[in-house]
Amino acid sequence: FWATWCGPCMAKKPALVRTYARVKARGVEVLGVCLDKADGRAAAVAACEKVGMTWPQAFDGLGTDGDVAKRYGIDAIPAAVLV
Repeated sequence: FWATWCGPCMAKKPALVRTYARVKARGVEVLGVCLDKADGRAAAVAACEKVGMTWPQAFDGLGTDGDVAKRYGIDAIPAAVLV
């Protein structure tokens, strides 16, 4: 769970990109959930491209009010859930 406006989220992305490159061949998958609001879609797409986040991204434009964020009890970001 991340957002483009979250400094700590964006600071962690390069390390996650490197980790993903090492583990994806072993079947480990990452799913990003962007918590930007609806007007942040373009910024989210640009951030993914700039940082190299090639894994799937979920984006509903509802921030922490979205169903996925609520389902996982996300009230602060960055946040990670291991499934």
